[in-house]
Amino acid sequence: MLIAYDSEGKKVGEGEKDVILTNLTPGTKYDVGSFKLVLSNGEYESAKVDVPAFETLPIKVTGVELNPKSGKIDIGGKLKMTVKVLPESATNKNVTFKSSATDIMTIDDKGEVSTVADVLTGESNITVTTVDGNKTAVSKIYIKTSDEA
Repeated sequence: MLIAYDSEGKKVGEGEKDVILTNLTPGTKYDVGSFKLVLSNGEYESAKVDVPAFETLPIKVTGVELNPKSGKIDIGGKLKMTVKVLPESATNKNVTFKSSATDIMTIDDKGEVSTVADVLTGESNITVTTVDGNKTAVSKIYIKTSDEA
């Protein structure tokens, strides 16, 4: 509730007023007094008051992309997967990786696929999953055979 007073301290009005703060960081806590408000009618200005503590809402993940969408890896080789979390402004971009055939190839927490030693053929579905929203994308990766260029 806002209450307005004139220069002699006489109450001249009251009501509610929306306040919009811009350029805030999503998913962030702001302490009391991080911002101050002043009511002005062009001629008079109120005392500054602290904005109460508040937290901005996070920007939720809506999807994820994994590249390459399919590919081949050399025997004993490595392949770096790239991830794009959507929207690009999402607050929590953390992801996890999983290989459907860990006896053929593995993937580390940075998205690097490696073939298992002594495995000469095979394939695995590599899945990326977002921590926020549980969105997934899958790529099928094959081990190149010796006769492939």
